[in-house]
Amino acid sequence: MKPDELRELIALPESDVLEFKSRLPSAHSVARIMSAFANTRGGVLVVGVEEGGEIIGVDDPVFAQKRLLQAIEKTSPPVAIQSEVITLEGKSVLVATIKKGQLVPHLVDGQAFQRKGDLIVRMSIYAPDAHSSAYRAVLSGSGAVAQGPGAVAAGEQGVVIETAGGDYVSGGVVADGDFIGRDQWTLITWDAAFERVIGSTAFVLNQLELSYRQTRGQSQGWFRFSLIAAGIGFVLIGVGVIAVIFGEVTAGLITTISSVIPNAAAALFFVQSKAANERVDAIQTRLTEARELQTAVEIANTVSDQKSRDGIKAEIVRKALRLEQGGRVEQD
Repeated sequence: MKPDELRELIALPESDVLEFKSRLPSAHSVARIMSAFANTRGGVLVVGVEEGGEIIGVDDPVFAQKRLLQAIEKTSPPVAIQSEVITLEGKSVLVATIKKGQLVPHLVDGQAFQRKGDLIVRMSIYAPDAHSSAYRAVLSGSGAVAQGPGAVAAGEQGVVIETAGGDYVSGGVVADGDFIGRDQWTLITWDAAFERVIGSTAFVLNQLELSYRQTRGQSQGWFRFSLIAAGIGFVLIGVGVIAVIFGEVTAGLITTISSVIPNAAAALFFVQSKAANERVDAIQTRLTEARELQTAVEIANTVSDQKSRDGIKAEIVRKALRLEQGGRVEQD
């Protein structure tokens, strides 16, 4: 970035893609900023400048860049950044450009953040399906983003993907393992597909484990709230009954009626807890599938015989994509 370009940047207000810091904060705070940018649209962190344009400067640019590296190490998966020191008015300004993440969310201490205007807010963890994620990984080479048409078949040589909407003839595969309509299909070898499934599986496990902990915590929280509210309701009912017994009928009725509110809240909290428990069960099922796939991948990598290992890899890809020989699946 040239000095004139930095001057133009400094003239802008903070936004979802721009943040100013007069001094570089702790590595943990910087990691949160990086996570939020990477999980949203990417962005630029300018250090040594006050919002409004006043240039303060960075006292020790070398130390500041080391702090950036420390912050990157706190993100998982690590964010991609490009940093540079630019001199303006005789003062050093650190500019860190954070790229939009390819495998979001980028986490800091198990939490994900995103930008909402010039604010950093927590974002919910996405719980992907192991099979659909593997499908997208093989289709696009990415662990999270799907691209292209959705027709996939398993052949002798690997996975074939429909690229031009051609007719689906006998699974797209003839007896000798060659493919029909070469211009309409793209071949991804079993080995290449297996490598993509590995990346997808690691991504899914990370997401599911985080989602499981997050959703389970929500379920336990709602259940505690329901117990507390129910306890308050029962206490109020008891107080009302005692008041009636001692002749304070009006006070007793009022107290008993007032117990309706906490009891209603307890019922609402219980419903929320039950819904959260159902989400926990669903995530647990997905987590089991992803762990089974991960175990299969680890076993395949321990097989020494090349031919046997290749056969196992092909079978793992078929299972990950829910494919049978010559079969077809539709994109989720």
